[in-house]
Amino acid sequence: MAGISLTQVGSSGIQSGLEQAQRAAQDIARVGTASDQTSSLASLVESSVDLLEAKNQVQASAKLISAGDEVLGTIIDTIA
Repeated sequence: MAGISLTQVGSSGIQSGLEQAQRAAQDIARVGTASDQTSSLASLVESSVDLLEAKNQVQASAKLISAGDEVLGTIIDTIA
């Protein structure tokens, strides 16, 4: 993992979170079309949790990129 930068890891996390959010949103949109109301409610809850997880993943990944940028700025300031 020595060759992978924080920006790459953060970007990958953001991409993954956005993909998960899109899948969850599609699942939520399909809930109204299901015939079984019990499974629809369970599916809605599960998809809502997935959407929140995706949001948290994107936020954490963005903070990782920001922290990496801050560290790099500090290193450059120290060297200069």
